[in-house]
Amino acid sequence: MKVLDNIPISYLEQLLTNPLYREFPIEIQRQMWEVDEALLRFEVFPLFKAYIEDHGASTKNVYPHFVLQPYAVRRDSKAGLATEEGEGVVDAVWEGVQGEEGITSLLSFLAAHSSIPSPKYRRAKNSVLKKLLYFVGSSSSLYDKLQTAITDLYLNTNNPDFCTLYSELLFSLLESDSEVALSSTATSALCLRLNEMVSSPKDLSALTSLDAAMTRVFSTRTTTIVINPAPAATTPSGYKTRGSTARLEASKATETVIQSANPAEPNAGMLSGNTSVLVAMLVRDPYVTTALLSRIWSRLEFCVERDQMPRDDEFLPLLTRLLYISCHSRKIVSKKKYKEKTKATTAMIQQFYPLVILHMLDNEFNVPIDIKAHGGNFEVMFKREKMARKVSLFYCLHRAVHLDSNTTIKIIDLLASLKLAQIEEEGWFFSSLTRILASIASTLSAAVDTSEDLDPVIQNPSKSAFEQECLQFVTQIIGSLSSHFFGHASIHKDIVQVLLSSSEIHLPSTTVLSFAKGLVEKFELSSDQQTLATSKQFLKPTYLAFKDKLHLNQFASTDADAAYLLNWIDSL
Repeated sequence: MKVLDNIPISYLEQLLTNPLYREFPIEIQRQMWEVDEALLRFEVFPLFKAYIEDHGASTKNVYPHFVLQPYAVRRDSKAGLATEEGEGVVDAVWEGVQGEEGITSLLSFLAAHSSIPSPKYRRAKNSVLKKLLYFVGSSSSLYDKLQTAITDLYLNTNNPDFCTLYSELLFSLLESDSEVALSSTATSALCLRLNEMVSSPKDLSALTSLDAAMTRVFSTRTTTIVINPAPAATTPSGYKTRGSTARLEASKATETVIQSANPAEPNAGMLSGNTSVLVAMLVRDPYVTTALLSRIWSRLEFCVERDQMPRDDEFLPLLTRLLYISCHSRKIVSKKKYKEKTKATTAMIQQFYPLVILHMLDNEFNVPIDIKAHGGNFEVMFKREKMARKVSLFYCLHRAVHLDSNTTIKIIDLLASLKLAQIEEEGWFFSSLTRILASIASTLSAAVDTSEDLDPVIQNPSKSAFEQECLQFVTQIIGSLSSHFFGHASIHKDIVQVLLSSSEIHLPSTTVLSFAKGLVEKFELSSDQQTLATSKQFLKPTYLAFKDKLHLNQFASTDADAAYLLNWIDSL
């Protein structure tokens, strides 16, 4: 029976009723799954769940990794830093120095501790992917059914981790000796080029290859954007010549955009069917989206260095085009159709990126950013365009690792002004920001003398000045997040976890307890009773850990905030 490649359907239908079907050879089970897709989903859904749970925990470092990657200090694997394949163990040590050297040391330390394994290494070690490939065997039909099931879950949950599973399964297939035939060599090439972009973040040739792959998929070159030449640049008062082009361009009232198209190709700039689904799922993978944001950021830095406008950069149109697909992937997957939106990508390149460059220059010269400048266009585009939000929030993470509370808080305030659904779409930002805050807090705990319960600045003011700056930054950002997002259960949880980390750096216990009490009081008034009850159950494990770590039972008799929190936690 095992050697039968094509068992008649009538026999397979009889086998489907056998409760011992799992004892059949895998070759027989595959044919049963071909007939009964519901049975296949019953088998693989537990694997999907295991993958998502594990992946959700492991991706907390993805955005911080790409933010901090430029600051990583390369060490060999014997020194403990993770190698390219992700096999090493980080053992970087915070040196606790001050000033510019303090920032450099802190960034290097944080970069080392936010490292992630390479995609290929991660896939090779994943048992779920191995099991799924074993289920598929050489059956193209089973592979398609698995990817359809994953796509359906993404549409139903809007969880981008399913996009990672989708792409990881595809890449695992490409890296294996599987005989499964993929639908298109053009889309296969695009898959490989996206993988190269994630794996080689500093390799410009990867972007050139990616552009060529996109051309093949779309059967047209990336849309060309031609903007009327700017007048001769003048140097704004109070600033160096560097950046003058950006300041002049950002203040222009009108620009003409000419969109090129090839009339000989009526489907140019369009995708449909399985190709549109594949591209949208691949690009929405958080690893790919983050790599795109990181690449966009590096190109903007390049523009600042060269004093050139974003419209003159050869790679920004491609990266922005892909970012648009990522931001609208769910709609594309649902409709199985995508048409190029040159107006949106053009607005990003000619309007928004110059404004970001202005803020980058303000940061460089230690001038507080003004998001209301230039007609408030930065704020307008932040609220209107998903791509602008993603780039802005990635920029905010960059400023956070530089301890820039002014920029960080202003962008947090902007985010807080959005609708609930828009805020929830940016969950990656909150988990990344609180991860960075917790990392800074944990970093400082190693540098603080904990022999006595005293403020570290009082113990050693000459050594702790920079640590105090870090502590002040953490406190300010916690306060900003707490004042805006106390009613969001997942963000609330992240804030409490940062408070736990902050308690280790001699942030006074009264301050920690005050923050926590304020969170709880606002939380109690934030929603209806049914939603509140669900959120409380979600938060319960975090607050129990808070109770144990801060020894609330000991403080409750002398501290009113501790007593309030203890009673509230015990009532959960």
